[in-house]
Amino acid sequence: MKLLVIGKNSTLGKIYKKKTKIKKIKFISHKDLNKISLKSFDHIVNFAINPKFKYQKYERSLDIDNRIIEKISNNAYFVMISSRFVYFHDNNFPFDEKKKCLPMNFYGKNKLTIEKNLKKKKRNLLILRLGTLLNFDLSKKHLFTSYLLNNLKEKKKVIIDLKKDVFKDFFTDDYFVKNLDFLIKKKIKGTYNLSSGIPINPKLIASKIMKGYGEGKLIFNYKNKLDKSFLLKNNKLTKITKFKLDKKKILTYSYNLGKKLRNA
Repeated sequence: MKLLVIGKNSTLGKIYKKKTKIKKIKFISHKDLNKISLKSFDHIVNFAINPKFKYQKYERSLDIDNRIIEKISNNAYFVMISSRFVYFHDNNFPFDEKKKCLPMNFYGKNKLTIEKNLKKKKRNLLILRLGTLLNFDLSKKHLFTSYLLNNLKEKKKVIIDLKKDVFKDFFTDDYFVKNLDFLIKKKIKGTYNLSSGIPINPKLIASKIMKGYGEGKLIFNYKNKLDKSFLLKNNKLTKITKFKLDKKKILTYSYNLGKKLRNA
């Protein structure tokens, strides 16, 4: 197996490089796509996305996945990373892969457009729709754990801009890599939700992180009033991989994030 991972500087790229059990992998930036022959690889994963897709309409010239597809072998196995944002966030959850997608923001709409374009061109295709990732990240990216950990370290407080009754579907970086390794090795094709399938209030995650850290104050400011609860149904994936992530593991992982922050 000749595996190429594109997006080495992305959050998922860094996680995968650190935790994957697959030995022979080449990691590159999407900026280096013209410097390498993609046809020499039979397995390709793309973690990169143009940041403009988060706030503007789809443009083919910005589509990194499309650029890759046009350069790889027809028989190559390709993995696209999608998002929970392709689903319409009403109260009709959990969302399964057969549910009609009606994304409400640019990111979700663009991810769904990329999905549809790839399905027209590629048979050996795996699409993973991700929930909310938990990982140790002190970058300044506005992601759940990076935002939470930075606030706790710098201000000794955690600000949650959600309603108190909102819940999310969290999964850990270890669980993500374990699943991805398995799917790549088995060349599983199709569209799958990758998350825990467990509803957890962000307050509980934050409380466990603060407990591991040893201090901190939890503050709700309800700034993000439009954000709603969500839950991804992951039965389709777990039926194949047999990997399950329970609530206890998620909360223990959160506690250990706090401990790691204390020593950072």
